[in-house]
Amino acid sequence: MRGAFLDEMAEASRERVRAAKQTRSESALEAAARESPAPPPLRLDRSGFDLIAEVKLRSPGSGRLGPRAEDVAARVTAYARAGAAAISVLTEPSRFDGSLEHLASAARALAPHAVPAMRKDFLVDPYQVLEARAAGAGGVLVIVRMLSRSAIDALLACARALGLFVLLEAFDARDLELVCELIEAHAGANRLLAGVNCRDLATMQVLPQRLLELAPLLPTGTPRVAESGVATAADARQLVAAGYQLALVGGALMQAEDPQGLAAAVLAAGRAAAKVKICGMTTPEAVSAALEAGVDAIGFVFAESSRRLTPQRAARLAQAARGRVRCVAVTRHPAQAAVDEILKVFSPDLLQTDLSDLARLQLPAGLGLLPVVRDGDDAPATLPGRILFEGPVSGTGVAGDWAAARRLARCTQLVLAGGLNSGNVAAAIGAVQPFGVDVSSGVEVRPGVKSPEQIVSFASAA
Repeated sequence: MRGAFLDEMAEASRERVRAAKQTRSESALEAAARESPAPPPLRLDRSGFDLIAEVKLRSPGSGRLGPRAEDVAARVTAYARAGAAAISVLTEPSRFDGSLEHLASAARALAPHAVPAMRKDFLVDPYQVLEARAAGAGGVLVIVRMLSRSAIDALLACARALGLFVLLEAFDARDLELVCELIEAHAGANRLLAGVNCRDLATMQVLPQRLLELAPLLPTGTPRVAESGVATAADARQLVAAGYQLALVGGALMQAEDPQGLAAAVLAAGRAAAKVKICGMTTPEAVSAALEAGVDAIGFVFAESSRRLTPQRAARLAQAARGRVRCVAVTRHPAQAAVDEILKVFSPDLLQTDLSDLARLQLPAGLGLLPVVRDGDDAPATLPGRILFEGPVSGTGVAGDWAAARRLARCTQLVLAGGLNSGNVAAAIGAVQPFGVDVSSGVEVRPGVKSPEQIVSFASAA
């Protein structure tokens, strides 16, 4: 059921479309939309967490959030300077005090910062997508519960033709089933985001727990957006742990004394959440589990180990993961010829090898590196920008000295490995404050064989 609120907003939206068409034909609007300057594209940060900051003057649940004379340009400029990836602008007039003028003002102010504006409204007709593009928007929000499948397809087709990204908004598990179907049907055609709004449409209350409950139902391979219920840096950390890549924040920013500072804090907290790497992939099931769990990197071992693969086998296993996670080639004291073959056949995003190996290897300039420092080794006077710190022997489940790791983590981005599992990873993160965590034997049923369930548990615990 859509609910009385969405029914009311949908009907009001249709009436707005009818009135707008009386003053401007769809063909004239489309011509204006196509002639307007191209909006900035949506660019997501490689850290894996981004912010959609919102301009919302009123909310049915919270009342007035900003003055009617809000300086929209100044506000969105502050959001952009804080690092927001996109700015959501409410354009619904009766319950949210929004307007297309607000959207146009935001788009003009954001253009120098290369940040797109997104129209947030109760869209029911492709005419409104054309309005958004004519006002300078780079994206639109579509509420899937409010519309028929054919109506949604029409909105997506119009957005695709105009080069707009679309945030598909869901409120419950049934909505998410439709979101998954839409993403599969429109794969490769639209730039789509999948969002969960945790507002209860019957009471208009925000229920943040729903974001965590519904996260496992979100589609893999599509950026996941948490909408509503995000107010603090701690909220951002929790959302990243649940697998969200973006947070849409409106009310908290509108009410903050320092909205730019809060936006920056939310971003910093989300990006500071520990990255997760699962090392020693040997089966398609393990790769699939890692992707479902939303990990940041997966490792393929080319050193002596029960997990050792040929570059050809690793390339086949990694094929499904390309573009979704970082694929890491894991070596130790490799010959130059072996590294050359790995780079040619496997084409890793990162090469992981002992720090001492790097001085003698000839490596391409663009290759990412993850140098390994082991507990007990003498750390160099000058550390690389990022290291992996682990116990004395790789892949044995033996932990290193967390206190020593913490000292190094103050000086560089440290990925902690060795002896980790779902039962102790949270404590390890608390003690060491690492950039990321890496596990291999801690998610195995026997050497070289990963447990999909343990992979998911580890990622959730981290």
